[in-house]
Amino acid sequence: MSFPYNLRPITPNELPAFWQQVGAAFGSIPSDEEVARQLPGFEFDRSLGAFAGAGLVGTVVVEATLVSLPGSTSVPAGAIKAATVSPAHRRRGILRAMVAHALADCQERGEPMAVLTASESSIYGRFGFGSAADQAGYAISTAGSAFLGPVAYSGSVECIDFADARGLYPEVCETARRQTPGAIARNAYWWQRYFETPLAERIGERSQYHVVARDNSGSCEGFAIYGLKSDWTDGINDFTLEVSQLITTTDDARVALWRYLLDVDLVRKLTTWNSPVDELLRYLLKDPRQLRTRHRTDGLWVRMLDVPAALGARRYAIEGSLVLEVRDGFRPACGGRFLLEGATDGAACRRTSRSPDITLETADLATLFLGGVPFTMLARAQRLREETPGALQRADLMFASSPQPWCMTRF
Repeated sequence: MSFPYNLRPITPNELPAFWQQVGAAFGSIPSDEEVARQLPGFEFDRSLGAFAGAGLVGTVVVEATLVSLPGSTSVPAGAIKAATVSPAHRRRGILRAMVAHALADCQERGEPMAVLTASESSIYGRFGFGSAADQAGYAISTAGSAFLGPVAYSGSVECIDFADARGLYPEVCETARRQTPGAIARNAYWWQRYFETPLAERIGERSQYHVVARDNSGSCEGFAIYGLKSDWTDGINDFTLEVSQLITTTDDARVALWRYLLDVDLVRKLTTWNSPVDELLRYLLKDPRQLRTRHRTDGLWVRMLDVPAALGARRYAIEGSLVLEVRDGFRPACGGRFLLEGATDGAACRRTSRSPDITLETADLATLFLGGVPFTMLARAQRLREETPGALQRADLMFASSPQPWCMTRF
């Protein structure tokens, strides 16, 4: 049976229908103003609509980005977003066809990998994606937030107006991105949308406050964006402070911003929804049990399209070599046997005929790629096979990453 749907890029006059379809899938129908704000930076040539006759029943779009890797390097990637299928047309191969088209587009443009954030964690593994960077949400009672020692920050922490943030946040985010494996670039269009979108339409943000940490020279080293959920229980203040973003370029600035957030008047509880899994707050506390993990979930998903280019772009914690047999059922030409030679100051990877040290699926290599999961862990879960004794331990040491991977930007 032939594929009955027409796949093609959407046109500018179809953009409202595109975002209506996306909004219906994710439970938030966009306003005309929201759609209009998408127009200037929308990559129409990288969009795809699935049409049943004249009706739009599937959507996806790819945006060019950079992904940070261990060793403070970056690699180009295609960020896949807005992937939806109408409920009346599911399980007919539409998503599979759109993802295949998007991956082919990324590969043709020379992007060694594709990335996405998933609405459901069971969807994309069959297309060769692996969950490569987790995120966590935390909660802490301010009554139990005493630090082990005083905050040693020689700079200053201050509130700023939203209008002043535009000149500070992009540079801070870009510096932090380069330091954080799994982070993606926020381009000029991302920031334009952020600063021009009304507060009520920003996901995850309530009443909004902005706080920055500056060093002695006045340079911004980090910022926090938070809202307050006010409540008076029997006349007693019971506020919750909800952190929507906390991004820093130095540990000292992060410590200072945490102390500020935990000391805001009337607040009894602080929560976060997208924080790194190795958040240093736990190790600042006199009573670390007070910091509770509300959730730990998948953040960034990675799909290898050019294994030698991707593995050769990152840096490795120790010098070593591995031969990886990578099986790729969705895009067989992307798989094969690869010799990786990595070190702290560079790496090279190429196809080889040598016997493999480790055999694994492409989705599992993606999960391991940023160093958030040890090879030995996936071996214990029977997801890969050691062919040469000692190879798994060597791989663990080579791929280890500090800090842990974290994607601070949902897309």
